[in-house]
Amino acid sequence: MFLSRLMLDVRSRAVRRDIADCQGLHRTVMSAFPNGVGMGARAELKILHRLEEGPAGPLLYVQSEAAPDWSGLPAGYLLEAPMGLKNPGVRFLDAEWRTLTVGDRLHFRLRANPTRRAGTDEGRAALRAEAGVKGGQRLGLRTDAERVDWLVRKGQTAGFVIAGTRMDPQVPDVRVATDRVGGVREPGDLQFSSATFDGALVVTAVPALLTALRDGVGSAKAYGFGLLSVAR
Repeated sequence: MFLSRLMLDVRSRAVRRDIADCQGLHRTVMSAFPNGVGMGARAELKILHRLEEGPAGPLLYVQSEAAPDWSGLPAGYLLEAPMGLKNPGVRFLDAEWRTLTVGDRLHFRLRANPTRRAGTDEGRAALRAEAGVKGGQRLGLRTDAERVDWLVRKGQTAGFVIAGTRMDPQVPDVRVATDRVGGVREPGDLQFSSATFDGALVVTAVPALLTALRDGVGSAKAYGFGLLSVAR
């Protein structure tokens, strides 16, 4: 697996567009891979990405099974790399992942879309009506307690337990602009509840954790969610 780190230049109109529209960012990420525009290509190539704020501006992390080719990015999309760094920087993760063992305590970061399925019982009818969803559709979790509980449940099947976590309350919900008939773009047609978790985990099952690292955690992976990063 490859991990790319791209330092973005906010003076670029293309960068500002992608930051504001995660469908656009998805297209930019996918353009670095062969057949990246095909249906199902993201899941097939195991491509995940996360946008976060760095000391000199936005950082885009992209994890992929295939080697990326960032040479086709628009001119001015990337910052000039500081002395001693490459931009984009790409490293190979498999050697690090092979050292993981049960009981390891690791730092982790995860930007996720914590959700639950809207119930079909009458007691939840008002909540569904307010959210404008039908029974069985996903509802974003809004409280810290709900989101941490969601992460704990995910860890049970993903090979880890939480040793401690904090969430960034400043991360806004992500809105996605979609194309309408006639090519008119209207922002806010889709909205995803966003939470960035940062803390420590303990490995309980290496194969399950490796699957979570490769495939991502949670939903909306095409829109910048689900990339679980770990470090010693």
